[in-house]
Amino acid sequence: MGTLSYEGKQVYMGLDVHRKFFVASCICDGVVVKRCRMPGTAEAVISLVSKEFGGASVRAAYEAGYSGFWLHRKLVAAGIDCIVVHAASIEVSSRDTVKTDKRDSLKIAQQLAAGRLRGVRVPTEEEEQRRLLTRTRDRLMNKKRRVMVQIRMSLHYFGLFPASIQQRIKLPKRASLIQLHWVNPQGSTQVEGISVGGISPAKAILDYGICWLKRRGKQ
Repeated sequence: MGTLSYEGKQVYMGLDVHRKFFVASCICDGVVVKRCRMPGTAEAVISLVSKEFGGASVRAAYEAGYSGFWLHRKLVAAGIDCIVVHAASIEVSSRDTVKTDKRDSLKIAQQLAAGRLRGVRVPTEEEEQRRLLTRTRDRLMNKKRRVMVQIRMSLHYFGLFPASIQQRIKLPKRASLIQLHWVNPQGSTQVEGISVGGISPAKAILDYGICWLKRRGKQ
């Protein structure tokens, strides 16, 4: 039996994208002609298209998500028409309760072939770099807030309440593990070995951590 030719035909490919692998479903003339799993690289998709659908016009689509737009850029650079679709724009039947990679990729391919999918705007790499700055800062600020809450909870565990603490703890460059400079609200400084102005070293270190996080947040 001879190899089926796709010369001059239109092929629609739905991709379910994961970190380590992709699952593809391909439709031509309303028939599913290929379903497979491949390594999660653009080269694997390009190789599939060149080996299986030589001479065909291939249009691919995948859901926008954590993987970003690098796959789109590489496929377009290889001459493969590709769109990235919003997950909410993919139609889902109320009776479709079973979700698998093969079903997801087939659903994308079917709706792409029917012309029911529209791609989202793909930002330029420069735009993505600019977004990365603000998004990274937001993530770091959220982490900082979580750490501050953890410190406060640790204080509360020992009956210490940050809202009533006005002292600021400073660690001198050559201080020992239990020696801390304590600046009290009146501005005087005391140095003690076991306790700092009646404050245990553990509490002093925790309080210093809160002050450090607050200073970092203002930078």
